[in-house]
Amino acid sequence: MTAVDAIAFDLDGTLINSVPDVRAAINRLLVSEGRAEITLDQTLSLVGQGARVMMEQAMSLGGEAPPADALDRMVETYIGFYRRHPADLTTIYPGVVEVLDSLAARGVRMAICSNKPYVMTKLVLETLGLDHYFDAVTGGDNVPHRKPDGRHVTHTLD
Repeated sequence: MTAVDAIAFDLDGTLINSVPDVRAAINRLLVSEGRAEITLDQTLSLVGQGARVMMEQAMSLGGEAPPADALDRMVETYIGFYRRHPADLTTIYPGVVEVLDSLAARGVRMAICSNKPYVMTKLVLETLGLDHYFDAVTGGDNVPHRKPDGRHVTHTLD
């Protein structure tokens, strides 16, 4: 077996299921904007490209996409809602803690490479008690390139 010095993980959909909390925050925003709530399946189709794209697509599901200046405000509002409830409904996938414990015991350095905003990534990790495993954390807003661009992973590993 080849020795591994470091591993970078994605967070959402890899280590945790955060979709229920993401949905709750999106729906709080949509209701505040007079729009209809979205389903869990619709939320699943929106995640992965960062908060701005997600907000634009969520708003488009219930009508026209907002102008750029309104979208900026909506992203900040969404993040505020999410920050207040980062992991009420989020679950850690079975076996994840055991794998992280095993890797840590072997001295493997670990990192998170997520498109979720950095502040929210850190907050979710802390709330779930996973933050102590990771030597580095990058979000979609604190690096010059976001996934799927491979430079996001390279930057995280560096």
